Amino acid sequence: MSPQSGFTKVWHNKVYPTISPTRPELSAHGKVAITTGGGIGIGAAVAKSLAQAGAAAIGIIGRREQHLKNSAAAISAISNSTKVDCAVADITIKAILRAAFERFASGFGKIDVFVSNAGHMPSIAPIDASDDEDWLEAFEINVKGSFNAIQAFLPHAAASAIVLIVNTGLATA
Repeated sequence: MSPQSGFTKVWHNKVYPTISPTRPELSAHGKVAITTGGGIGIGAAVAKSLAQAGAAAIGIIGRREQHLKNSAAAISAISNSTKVDCAVADITIKAILRAAFERFASGFGKIDVFVSNAGHMPSIAPIDASDDEDWLEAFEINVKGSFNAIQAFLPHAAASAIVLIVNTGLATA
């Protein structure tokens, strides 16, 4: 099934006026935001939108350094007033993840917005043909990793901080 033949009547691939990060009521002006999985895909798009919305500082976390550097450069190109930093970390490894949050907090201050976005999609196959190790890796990253990320964020959360969790899954019969 292609996305266009799915459950929604209108499929959006670009920002549209209702959700534009430049709308005043969606402002992130002066906020510090951290996004896991910020090197590519949805995480990178969220970080870019936060820059468009006026975030003061954005930290991105991911496993692949070059993707993070590319994303950081794209964020900086959107807003030269937004501080940007990136940290290479695997969200399943608590110590490295906690060190990343420590670094962001010491450089940016308390975190106002945390987007838990990093994840792993196992190979799409019927359950009887699925690889149990790939499935278990997805479970560890998506569940344990999200838990670790929230735990690492909490000591650095601003008083009115928000958490946005991006999660998805797919199964076939």
